[in-house]
Amino acid sequence: MNKSIMWVLSVIGLIGINVGAIPIAIFSMFDTAEGTSIFSFDYALAFGIIVAANIVVAQMIVSTVKGQTNLFLAGLVVAVVEVAFFTVFYAGYLGTAVMAIAAVVIVVASIALLVQTLRK
Repeated sequence: MNKSIMWVLSVIGLIGINVGAIPIAIFSMFDTAEGTSIFSFDYALAFGIIVAANIVVAQMIVSTVKGQTNLFLAGLVVAVVEVAFFTVFYAGYLGTAVMAIAAVVIVVASIALLVQTLRK
């Protein structure tokens, strides 16, 4: 696969994932009092949501730089599943427990792919 196409798909994945992740991170800060330190739990939670959602994008970028097409395609599949997860989450089709389990599975898959990409 051409590296320029891989870069374009990585940017599209970054945009698609953050369209779903940023509103959740903002909502996690809904009850934060004005003037709260940025080192509070609320800000850490919001930052963690953004980082966890973007692990797969980091994996796609690393695999693009290293020229690992197979791992890039695996990361692309995880990114598409993550965007679909956000769509189902916002539509409210499934219960909270099912969505929490799906989120954990997606993050674990993203971390596993990132570790595999870094080792090769």
